[in-house]
Parts: sequence; C-alpha cells; structure tokens
Amino acid sequence: IRPTFCAHLGGSAVRQAMLWGAAVALMIFAIFLPAHDASSFIYRVTGPAFWQFYWTTNIALFSCATALIILANYGHPLRISGPWAMISRNIMGVYLFHMPMILIGAIAVFRTDDAAILGTATVFDVLGIFVIALVLSLGVAAGLNRFVEAPTQRRLRRHFNV
Repeated sequence: IRPTFCAHLGGSAVRQAMLWGAAVALMIFAIFLPAHDASSFIYRVTGPAFWQFYWTTNIALFSCATALIILANYGHPLRISGPWAMISRNIMGVYLFHMPMILIGAIAVFRTDDAAILGTATVFDVLGIFVIALVLSLGVAAGLNRFVEAPTQRRLRRHFNV
C-alpha cells in the first residue's frame, strides 16, 4: 500500500528522487552549516533570529529528512552490501565502544591528550580520528558479535526453539 498523500508527485522514480532531494537539502542545512567557524560567511549574512531558528529546529529538520528517506524508499527496501553490511551487522558493538575508540583515535592523531591541543583540530585531524575510531570500533564490535552475541543468540534460539 502506497501513501496516498504522495500519489500526486507522479511516478515512483520521480517521487523517490524528489523526496531524496528534499531530504538531502534538509540534511545539508541541518548538519553542514559552518556554525563552528566564527569567521564564516554565514555569520555576516544572518542575524540572531536565524540562529535561534537554526538551533531550535536542527534536530527536527534532520528527523524530517530521515522520515523523507524512509518515505522515498517505501515499498523499495534498501539493499545493504559491502562495508555498510559489516557496520549494520555490528552496529550494537560499534555503538557500545565508539566513545573510547574516539579517545584512542584522538590520542593517536595528536600524540597527546592535552585539551588545548585537541581544540586546534582541523578537518583532516577529525577525519583521521574518525577513521581510526571506526576501524577500532568495528574490530571490537566484530569480535563481540562473533564470540559473545552470536553464540548467545544461537543458544537462546535452541533453548526456546525459535
């Protein structure tokens, strides 16, 4: 059953493209605004009212974008493969262990734990920390999944005949 409120948007491919486009625009607005850079152009062209609107609606805008992506794929399940499949299979372990791995990544990139130096991070430093934390988190999560989570699930399924 397709949602009737999207029927006027045309064919499935057109509707899907329009919803994806709107979702990407909302996500870009909600995430990638250079709010952390005080010398950015955005501060020169906007006033306090814009920032009040931005910070009060930011999470809601991102949530609406997520809902638009779900709606765009309604009836067309996403095929998860490649690296995304590994992340998907191990997402609970990644969630549980990502924070200490970010700390390890920051110490590996900056070679210190001094907060003053951590405050000078560039985009490349953040990307390096992200890659290190992702690899370490996935490694721990994959081990947790293989040696703890999956055997426990198998044992429970056998015990409860599920």
